[in-house]
Amino acid sequence: MVGRRPRSVRDADVLAGHVADDGEGVPSDAGGRAELLARLDDQRRRAIADLGEALTGDRYLDLLDRLHAGASAPPLAAAVTGDRRADQRAQGVLAELVGRQWGVLRRRESKAGRHPSDRELHRIRIGAKQLRYAAEMAAPVMGKKARRTARAAEALQTVLGEHHDAVAAEQWLSAIAPTTTPAASYVAGRLAAEQHERQRRLRRQWRSVWDDPRYKEREALDALTPTAP
Repeated sequence: MVGRRPRSVRDADVLAGHVADDGEGVPSDAGGRAELLARLDDQRRRAIADLGEALTGDRYLDLLDRLHAGASAPPLAAAVTGDRRADQRAQGVLAELVGRQWGVLRRRESKAGRHPSDRELHRIRIGAKQLRYAAEMAAPVMGKKARRTARAAEALQTVLGEHHDAVAAEQWLSAIAPTTTPAASYVAGRLAAEQHERQRRLRRQWRSVWDDPRYKEREALDALTPTAP
């Protein structure tokens, strides 16, 4: 998938940062770390090559053409579907659109329950990101309420993004450990354990962000939720 390639490059960069210096390294780990970094460098080179191929492919060029056409002549809903919202004030329409994204995020959190899986947390993170982008887009029209919504979504996205990075790091380290020298395997195992503990900490942190009654931005979020007809 084209969408995965930029993430692969980024994952390698984030992992390299953890492997190069986790704050607890000792001189005897140097050889093992160097081997792991060499593996990551090779992975990153392959990912960059794949990304370069994707960015020169017909699919990406077609996407650019569509974006340019859409920006030059936006396909207004009323012109295409007869949507009456074209006659409404922009503030009301944007509040409904942003509120719908908040509703999606809230439903994902509710469905996941008190002990969500890594996959469910990833979906919640994506929901927070989509809400943030929608609110940032609406901010010039909606003002303070949309900006508060964007900040709230960004706080949740940040915590869950770090959790996702920790999950990816543990998976890579656990998978690479059996294929390396004993020195590199030892370092990979220790770093994998640290990433697992990091996930536990971030799980507690994200829940506190979501549940904290002092989290005033929630008022702005709930105010944007569309009411059922």
